[in-house]
Amino acid sequence: MSTNETYTPKRRSSSGKRRPAVATQTAAEETVQQASTTTEADVIEVVDRNATRAAERKAAKAQKEKKTGISKVVDTKRFDGVQRFYNDTMSEIRKVIWPTREQTINLTLLVIALAVVVGTILGGLDWTMLRIFEAIG
Repeated sequence: MSTNETYTPKRRSSSGKRRPAVATQTAAEETVQQASTTTEADVIEVVDRNATRAAERKAAKAQKEKKTGISKVVDTKRFDGVQRFYNDTMSEIRKVIWPTREQTINLTLLVIALAVVVGTILGGLDWTMLRIFEAIG
C-alpha cells in the first residue's frame, strides 16, 4: 500500500457474515426521479406552506408576553408544571365514578372478612408447623 492510499476496513454485520448487496439508486437517479414526478402545483404548495409557517413564527414571536407586576421579579413559569399537574389531577378526579355508600360498606366488610379468613388459615398452618417441628426436634 502506498502512502497516498488509506486503509478502509470492510464492514461486516454483527454475526460476522456479509450482508447481501442491495441494489440502491444513486443520489443523482433519485433526484431525477423526484424531479420527473414533481409537478408545478407541488412546488407552489411547498412554497405556500413555508410562507405560512414563517408567518406563524413571526406572529408567535410578536405575541411573546411582556412581564408585568410580580412576574418582573419572580419567574412565574416555574410554577406552570405544578399548575398543570393540579389541573390534570382535578380533571381525572371528576371522571371517577365513585361507589355509593352501600357499595363502600359492603366492600369494606368483604375485605375485613377475607383478612380474618386468611389470617386464620395462616395462623393454623403456623401452629401446625410449630407442633410438627417441636415433635421432630
